[in-house]
Amino acid sequence: MARAHSLPITTGKEETEKSTSSLSTDVNTATNAQATINKLFLVDGHMPEKSGECVVEAGANDMASAYPIGSKLVISPENEDLDSKLSTTEYEVVGIVHSANYFSFEREPASVGNGRVNLLMYLLPEDYAFTAYTEIYLTVDGALAANSLGDDYDPLVDTVKNKIEAIQELRCQTRYDEIYDEAQQKIDDAWDSYYEAKEEADQKLSDAKAELTDGEKELADRAETSSSVRPSVETMRIS
Repeated sequence: MARAHSLPITTGKEETEKSTSSLSTDVNTATNAQATINKLFLVDGHMPEKSGECVVEAGANDMASAYPIGSKLVISPENEDLDSKLSTTEYEVVGIVHSANYFSFEREPASVGNGRVNLLMYLLPEDYAFTAYTEIYLTVDGALAANSLGDDYDPLVDTVKNKIEAIQELRCQTRYDEIYDEAQQKIDDAWDSYYEAKEEADQKLSDAKAELTDGEKELADRAETSSSVRPSVETMRIS
């Protein structure tokens, strides 16, 4: 099994990193972000420069070594809801990297496949089809200078953590409302199309019925005229 990440990107003003399953920014922003957190260390090749290019993390397992630079990676269509996750499913490996997020060759377990992550690949943000960020990495002012094992580190980070958690419910509700409104709009549009089509069909049916009625009346009139003329003809023949 392989796991895909977006290249780390930055806001450009702060060292705030947005990573994994993201959508915006451009190539230059993504490349410049390598100087901040979640840095990828290029071992060979180059970083992705256009859609359809990826880098893979160097690993000690067979799957990682099976995709050298220049090889192709095709994401299986058997993956669930693939079209809502990736806008591109075929990639060329253009580089080999090490990631600060995976400083050990051991990988976390996975809930799909054989339960193991055997390959890590990094894509440009535009190769994702997500409409919203799914993960964000932050730096906290003063945290870098603090000892992460010291007494002052946790309170410093917790202050920011608590502020984020305080808006969690609101942001979740806001996102829910966005999804709901978008879905409701599609339903409303579908109903509008239905009613418009129904109105058009009803009008055509009404016109057809009127045409049929007119035709029946015309036939009846002709029959009546024909029956009234025939006796006169017969009379002339007898005479």
